[in-house]
Amino acid sequence: MIRKQNIARQRQYGISVSAGGQVTKWWTGNVYANVFNNLFKGVVNGDNVEIGATAAQFNISNQFKFAKTWSAELGGFYTTGGADGVFRIRDFGMLNMGISKQILKGKGTIRLNVRDMLYTQKIRGDIRYSNIDASFQQRRDSRQVAVGFTYRFNKGKVNAQKRKTGGASEEQNRVKTGGEN
Repeated sequence: MIRKQNIARQRQYGISVSAGGQVTKWWTGNVYANVFNNLFKGVVNGDNVEIGATAAQFNISNQFKFAKTWSAELGGFYTTGGADGVFRIRDFGMLNMGISKQILKGKGTIRLNVRDMLYTQKIRGDIRYSNIDASFQQRRDSRQVAVGFTYRFNKGKVNAQKRKTGGASEEQNRVKTGGEN
């Protein structure tokens, strides 16, 4: 028999640190780290369960500008093993990269992005308490490659003429000014 139910209590302590900024003239980066301890307690299927673990998560994001029209990104995350309810999750992570080039006198950009380039976002774990002993794994196709093109018609220039927004906007302006236009 399978029943869905919540564990009675969860306690979590942790600390996180984030830093970012310009490393050099051509390199900007962000780093995030989170270390935490989870403890789950309760009764599941008539058995007392107490599962806890200390885990950490790390994220990094880097942007690079080289040559006048080229830029790149490199980023990813790593999560150590930890506990989530009755599950013990093993470590996993992912590394992403992208490169772009401005073309057509700066009006166009072509991009190549690769997600999970090392194919490491494979989530695995187990459940072990009372008379339950089970393992699981999630192996989806997380590696993706994308090519994109963007064209900027105005290249960020704001149109000098104000666009007409329509009747609803005009009615709203009449209400704000006491009904006269």
